[in-house]
Amino acid sequence: MYDKFHDECGVFGLYGHQEAANLAYLGQLPIHTLKLAGPFMAGISDPADMRTPQLLRVLVELAHVYGLTVTAESVENTAQLRRLQEAGCDDGQGWLFAPAQPPDVIPSFVHAPPWISA
Repeated sequence: MYDKFHDECGVFGLYGHQEAANLAYLGQLPIHTLKLAGPFMAGISDPADMRTPQLLRVLVELAHVYGLTVTAESVENTAQLRRLQEAGCDDGQGWLFAPAQPPDVIPSFVHAPPWISA
């Protein structure tokens, strides 16, 4: 049903509690960060995909209007990083920066990130 509705109408729905799913309530939620999920990142580095970069810019701008920072998950290559930087994304996480680490290693990443040269 979803695929047929989506293909015919071009509509994407936010599901969950009606109040929480409405973008008009974004500024009223007790949040400080909008996180872009990993699957969204797949289209970011595809030069043929013109919609995803435009959507990325809109989402980042919307988040910034509400005073939120934007963090992108699953940043795996420099093309994705470049597009995120161009869109004004605040933070990224993923294999481009480092593989998953045990908790005891995290403090050293905060004080001396391995991807930043001294």
